[in-house]
Amino acid sequence: VGVILRAEPLWAPQYAIPLAGMALGNAVTAMSLSTDSLLKSLKEDRDRVEVLLAGGATRREACADAVREAVTVALTPTINNLNVIGVVSIPGM
Repeated sequence: VGVILRAEPLWAPQYAIPLAGMALGNAVTAMSLSTDSLLKSLKEDRDRVEVLLAGGATRREACADAVREAVTVALTPTINNLNVIGVVSIPGM
């Protein structure tokens, strides 16, 4: 970021506030989408998860498919945004 902007210092408010806002906005969107997807998937596949747990699978192994789907759902808007506008995003656009 410092190479592109040539900001001295990088934490100057005119650079730090827009960059932090973009990063936090994307993080909140990703977290809300992933949480919603994960809970919905675990609710729908509850029986399968319980069978895996009863069969000796760890929590991580039993929920792996739901977590994979949730991560995919969470990252899709960000990846699509990068595909459409490129790597540099202009605040307010």
